Amino acid sequence: EIKDLSPTIKGIRLQLDRPIEFQAGQYINVQFPDIEGTRAFSIANSPSEVGIVELHIRKVEGGAATTYVHEQLATGDQLDISGPYGQFFVRKSDDQNA
Repeated sequence: EIKDLSPTIKGIRLQLDRPIEFQAGQYINVQFPDIEGTRAFSIANSPSEVGIVELHIRKVEGGAATTYVHEQLATGDQLDISGPYGQFFVRKSDDQNA
């Protein structure tokens, strides 16, 4: 699913082939067709949504990957992802309010 969240931000929801466990604050790397290297994007949805990863992607002028998302990516396209990565998140064992 792809939605316009603002004139410069797209929300994309990726249906995963297999669920991944992630914490709020982590990110994934995404490989786009015909673009060298991967791009890192923060995961925007709740970890309780099993099998779904949501990304909010702002179009960056001259950015190959963000331009691809905004101008070419279509519902049903397949993307390769890896992750989750990042250790900047609230630990499950923390009982204190943030």
